[in-house]
Amino acid sequence: MALVLAVVIAVSFTIVAAAVLILARLVDTGSLGRNSAFGIRTSSTKRNDQAWKAGHRAAQPLTRALGITLLVLAVAVIGLGITGSTAAVAAASVVGYLIVFVMLGMVVRRANAAARAAD
Repeated sequence: MALVLAVVIAVSFTIVAAAVLILARLVDTGSLGRNSAFGIRTSSTKRNDQAWKAGHRAAQPLTRALGITLLVLAVAVIGLGITGSTAAVAAASVVGYLIVFVMLGMVVRRANAAARAAD
């Protein structure tokens, strides 16, 4: 049971990590233009192309760190699942998601500040 739960949680962390790392890579290459589907979509970053680029560039290091953190969490949760402790997997998952939400907030805050400064 613990391993099944761990695999489900690890897959969810990995899917989000992939999306976040793709975003970071697109920012690195300069190929993430303002769009309606993908990126840090706040009123400040959507204001104009300059704000969009500034916000994403400023948030890029934290975005990459978030992706790597998610991958580390996925591996850690699988490791806990192998031990057979459902309680440990559940606790690590909750802590992991809390870390992710805090880091997402930091990413958005940094992007907003840079986008506002770019205007």
